[in-house]
Amino acid sequence: MGVFALNTVPGLPVLPIIGKIIPWFAKYTKDPTGFTDPEKVVVTGNPTDKTVTLTGTVVALWRGKKVATLVSGYVSPAHGTDTSKVYYLSYDGSTISWADSLWTFDKLHIAIAFYDATMASWVYQRECHGFMPKDCHESDHFNKGAWKESWAGLSSYLANSTTAGDRRPAIGELDMHDEDLPTINTAVTNDSFTQMTLTSTGTATMTTAQAEIVPVLTANPYYNSFSTPNWSQTLMPANSVASVWLVALPMAADTDSQKLRFFWVQPQWITQAQGPAAGQLATALATELTKTIGGVSFGSLTALTNEMLPISRVVIQYKSSDWTIVSVSDLNGNRYQQTQTPAGNFLSAVSTDATLTGSGTVADPLTVTQSYVLNTGNETVAGVKTFSSFPVTPSSAPTEDYQVANKKFVLDNAGSGGIDFLVAQVFS
Repeated sequence: MGVFALNTVPGLPVLPIIGKIIPWFAKYTKDPTGFTDPEKVVVTGNPTDKTVTLTGTVVALWRGKKVATLVSGYVSPAHGTDTSKVYYLSYDGSTISWADSLWTFDKLHIAIAFYDATMASWVYQRECHGFMPKDCHESDHFNKGAWKESWAGLSSYLANSTTAGDRRPAIGELDMHDEDLPTINTAVTNDSFTQMTLTSTGTATMTTAQAEIVPVLTANPYYNSFSTPNWSQTLMPANSVASVWLVALPMAADTDSQKLRFFWVQPQWITQAQGPAAGQLATALATELTKTIGGVSFGSLTALTNEMLPISRVVIQYKSSDWTIVSVSDLNGNRYQQTQTPAGNFLSAVSTDATLTGSGTVADPLTVTQSYVLNTGNETVAGVKTFSSFPVTPSSAPTEDYQVANKKFVLDNAGSGGIDFLVAQVFS
């Protein structure tokens, strides 16, 4: 409305006024600051050189002015070498540099670097946000963090199966957002998982290239038990259930960073069933599902990144000799507020043969059609039955009309008259 009103005044130079308004606006609001197309910026870390390279559509503004240095192919200066620190890459209006203290939100954020001791490598997280008011960005960072746009979910698993391959879910492609910054986490389909466990007083340890979603001893899973002040490994006892959590991070494109784009958080508690009966195990599962991601500790990982996004919960069960997946839920929301919904591949129809009837629903349950002879109970068998071997009858003698007389009974009752005498007695 202001520009329209100015245009109604003859001879008033509009563009010079706008040229003065924008710098004034940027000075006091510190906006617009950010990348014009954050989803098209590719961040690739180099753990050897301790730098990041930006490729793709790399156009950024700082307080309304284009940052001339940031173009596709830009290589950052090297960050520090202290593996206990987190390094933040940003632009403050004069230089692009790394700092080992948390940046302020009026700066142009670019990337984060932190050291993973298990891989013995630096890993990188992309932080090339779009235009956001700095106060909104700061509020979202500490209160919301990352969130899920869409996810293909888990597949290629089978509940209640002790077959190893059935307990190794394929992780579908994820479109996640760190506040306004979209990141595509590509699928994991090769049964090579990253596990997060806590050691000592809370050191987050990432173990990559694992065949299972949870640490195991043969076929017995471990859970991450806590006894003040230390975390340790404890085998799940028989007839217990525990939750394994799948978490995503918006990582850079280099190989080591991508290993952390999805990781499984080891169970940190168990729910013990009162016994091995199906009802007792079901009660334990129901109790376990009342617990939430809010009770999970991320230990030292929390100091490295605030962008953790839990996306799935897998409940495992250990009986006495092996473990199975018994429940899978999709998680929605962020790390601070979560809702969960059952996930999996469900039957939409049931095909049956002549031994079953019904559609398999509550209203029309599957029913066994008896087209066979039972082992026990009274039955009438119709039709001529031809035996490939002689049937064996009871050892007791027949006492009723039409009961079968076996060979022993016939011989025992033939007497001196022989078989002809017995036949004569039968038909007399």
